[in-house]
Amino acid sequence: MRTTPRVKPLYWLVHVYRGTETSVAETVLGRYAAWVAEGRAYVIVPGALARGEAGTVLEEAKAAAQADFTARILSALDIRGGGGPASADANEGGDDREPGVAAGAGSLSEGG
Repeated sequence: MRTTPRVKPLYWLVHVYRGTETSVAETVLGRYAAWVAEGRAYVIVPGALARGEAGTVLEEAKAAAQADFTARILSALDIRGGGGPASADANEGGDDREPGVAAGAGSLSEGG
C-alpha cells in the first residue's frame, strides 16, 4: 500500500524586524515569515510580492505557511507509484527540451 510522503514541519526562529517579533523559517524553497500586527496574523511565502492575511493568531499564519510548503513539496513528487526508479529517459513525451525544462521556459537573461 502506497502512502503520501510526510513533509517535515517548518523549523521556526524568532527575529525582531522593525520592532515586531517575526517567526522565520528558511527552506530549500526560500524564506517563510509569519507575524501578528494590530490583531491580524500575516504570512509571506517564497516568491510572494505581498503579505497574506492568515487569521488572528501566529499559529494560524504558521499553519498557512506549512500548508503552502507542504503543497509545493508534494507537487514536485511523483507519488503515482510504478515500483521502480525514475525512467532513464525522463523525456518520454517526445519533446525536444532537456528533462526538467518547462514548456515556454526561456533564457533568464535580458532579451530572452
